Amino acid sequence: MSCLAGPLKSAFRLSGPRPSAFPFSRLIVAVTAAQLILAVGPLIRWHLTGNWDWMAWYFGYPSPLFFVGMNGVTWVLSLAAWKQFLPGQSLRAAWFLISIASGLRLLGSVLTHLLSSPLLLVRLTRHGSVWGDPAAQSLWHETGWAIEGPLSMVMLAGGLFILVRLYKRLGLVSKLTRLDHALLGVVGGYSLYVAWTVTHIQFQSHPAITVDSVLHWSGDPLLCVLLFESIFIHRALAGMGWGLITRCWAAFVIGIFLTSLGSMGQWAVNFGYVPFPRSAVTWYIWYPISAAFALGPAYQLEAIYRAKGRLQEPEKAKHQPPAVSDVTSKSA
Repeated sequence: MSCLAGPLKSAFRLSGPRPSAFPFSRLIVAVTAAQLILAVGPLIRWHLTGNWDWMAWYFGYPSPLFFVGMNGVTWVLSLAAWKQFLPGQSLRAAWFLISIASGLRLLGSVLTHLLSSPLLLVRLTRHGSVWGDPAAQSLWHETGWAIEGPLSMVMLAGGLFILVRLYKRLGLVSKLTRLDHALLGVVGGYSLYVAWTVTHIQFQSHPAITVDSVLHWSGDPLLCVLLFESIFIHRALAGMGWGLITRCWAAFVIGIFLTSLGSMGQWAVNFGYVPFPRSAVTWYIWYPISAAFALGPAYQLEAIYRAKGRLQEPEKAKHQPPAVSDVTSKSA
């Protein structure tokens, strides 16, 4: 470990008070578990009685607060991770783009979830605000989806590409496992199928190509790119063991793959393969997705704080006065 002290000291900012070892990741997991447990009661009541009241309350109040809050936590943690690295470092540039992606996810969730929830919609409609107009609501929702989806994925892909290039230059290249190939095969196969379907529809009915349609088409190819990048980074660091840094990129892999599964579920619902009310199972996958993207920067930050604490211990020991027993033993 002593041979790593020099490089680590030059990699992190060691000035300021000793960082806290607050367990961000445990809190994120606990909040997500509580959110899913809270969903059980309304879901069971709806299936047994057909009454939608509790479901309307759940998706109108706790659900938008969870998404906005979790995306806000993700943005704050990503910014904190970015600030830990020194200017000019590849990791700082990567986490800067990841922070932008997190900020876009936060903005998109405000437009898609919060503005359409009773928390704000009732107040906006009551005061005659243009934000409460149904036509405006559709526009805000589509805008929020584009910001939270393709635009944030482009920023995230840029940040991950910097890390892929860095680890490749350092020689940290590992072969993909069978599981990695399976994940990439599922997501890649689905993306090819969607591309074939879109091309077939385009040749058959010749619909107008709009910005909205192009953004929808770009989602699945971007997920393929993100999944490959995150798996490459995870495998490059897997040799370090199942530590915090490895967990960081495993969380990104899980979040990206689950996002693709959510897209598959939405496609199956739209084309009638999963009829209502069985389609309800696809509604709840987005909670662990938000948690996974929050766990990424949380694990990164915890790893940095732990490394800082270990590096600051020798420095603090040098400036500590000798113990009384040491002084008396020397004088004797």
